[in-house]
Amino acid sequence: MSVTSDPEENRTTARQKPKLTAAERRARRDRRKNFMIIFINGKQKRVPRPPTIDGMPVAEFIARNAGPSWLHQTETWGFMGPSEEPSIPTDPQPPRNRALGHKLNAPASPLPGRGPGPDAAGLP
Repeated sequence: MSVTSDPEENRTTARQKPKLTAAERRARRDRRKNFMIIFINGKQKRVPRPPTIDGMPVAEFIARNAGPSWLHQTETWGFMGPSEEPSIPTDPQPPRNRALGHKLNAPASPLPGRGPGPDAAGLP
């Protein structure tokens, strides 16, 4: 065995990777489209991509495009913002007649001049 000092004779040539077939390229493209790679404990894991509509997350798409009636029908009230309609008071005060000193539309006394009836106090 003779050892030559010529470096070209001792060098091994690197083998080229074989090219992917069309089916393998298609499968790789589909995997990249449907999955993403994340790191967990320093290791790469392939997980499904979150669903998107027009490139934005579903929740953001709904928040931007859904109307209040659709949100109400699908019971997704969390996406509904503050109402733009004027709010109606829940316990409105009846108007007062200042001249007489009592409320208008107040329930009338069962007997004139005797005050409210027994039902007003909750007695039988």
